[in-house]
Formats: sequence, structure tokens, C-alpha cells
Amino acid sequence: MRLRLSSLLVACVGAAGLAAGADTWVEVRTPNFTVVSNAGEGTAQKASLEFEQVRAAFGQVWPNARLRQGTPVVVLALKNEGSLRRWAPSYYETKGGIARVSGSARGVDREYLLLRTDSRPTDVSVTPNYNLYRVYLGAGRRE
Repeated sequence: MRLRLSSLLVACVGAAGLAAGADTWVEVRTPNFTVVSNAGEGTAQKASLEFEQVRAAFGQVWPNARLRQGTPVVVLALKNEGSLRRWAPSYYETKGGIARVSGSARGVDREYLLLRTDSRPTDVSVTPNYNLYRVYLGAGRRE
């Protein structure tokens, strides 16, 4: 499911989320991603490493893929379902009963990828953020 949000709306929701809770937010920047997380520095670094690794793998498998978007990609690595609900309440309003673990939104000037960091597969052979990686790959073609 895709949401269309303006950057202003996302900033307002984020500010409201920060004001409502005592979460500590960290930011990790890599050459291709900005990861913002309320799940701790280690989790933010792990998410940024995973996204960079997947980006590099896409480049190896599809050398002609357009991986460098014109719009920045911000990954919101959220600590739990409550955090995801604050950032994307409409995900829960439209499809009750489905356990949401990720989502994406395109703002005016950014691509946002949201993921819950507390819901990861127990099987190590399963890629935890497969759908978000597909969204990222598709984002380069929308420009």
C-alpha cells in the first residue's frame, strides 16, 4: 500500500509523535540513505547497513538499474507497532487485523520507507525487508 504525503505533513506527524512520547531519536546517514530511528543507535546502523548492502547487490545483479534517485530516501526504523501507528495511522484504519511491519510514502521532496524493527523473521535465510527493498528499486523509475 502506498501513501502520498507531503513533507510538511510527515514533519508535523513526527513532531507530534516526539512531543507525545519520551522516545529518543537518532539519525544515521550513509551515502544513499538517511535512517531515523527511535529503536536505538545500533538498530539504526544495522538498518542503514542492510539498505546499503541491498543497494549494492541490486547494482551487481542489474548493472543498468537506476539506483541513484533524485529524491533522498529516508528510512524510518521504528521500534514497534505503536510507533508505526503514529506515523501511518491509515494503514490500520483500512485493513484491520493485518499485522503491518512496513510501509512507504512519497513526499514532495523525499521517499519515505517505514519499517518496524521488532518484527523480524526468525529464519535467517529470509530477507527481513524484502518489500521495502522492492519499493526502493521501483522509486528510481518513477522520476
